Amino acid sequence: LIKDDQNRNMFERGSAKIMPFFKTLLVELAPVFDSLDNKIIITGHTDAMAYKNNIYNNWNLSGDRALSARRVLEEAGMPEDKVMQVSAMADQMLLDAKNPQSAGNRRIEIMVLTKSASDTLYQYFGQHGDKVVQPLVQKLDKQQVLSQRTR
Repeated sequence: LIKDDQNRNMFERGSAKIMPFFKTLLVELAPVFDSLDNKIIITGHTDAMAYKNNIYNNWNLSGDRALSARRVLEEAGMPEDKVMQVSAMADQMLLDAKNPQSAGNRRIEIMVLTKSASDTLYQYFGQHGDKVVQPLVQKLDKQQVLSQRTR
């Protein structure tokens, strides 16, 4: 878990621009993640401060922050295929629920997955571009054809 504290902000307020201290931290972490066989998930979070603009909101901001972290890690040498997923959580999982606008809620999380966790996610989303739903569709199509023949 990498998050803001009261002394250092990870991002400029309302922005996906990573502040220098945290950029350096991510650059230092890149070879560590590269040395692991495991995939990672990068998740962005925001505080509950609402945007005046409904087009760009905390969902967009949290996703942009996670993507910014991914870019820094990759620019620092971590291979692109190390990242299994980048996601946005907006203000849905506050660390400091009593203070929803607290800097402690503005964070990214980098989760290192076990092989088992990666395999489970691949079952849902497919591995290396394989379509998980397609075999089910083909099976249902065959069943429908067989059903029509027996009528």
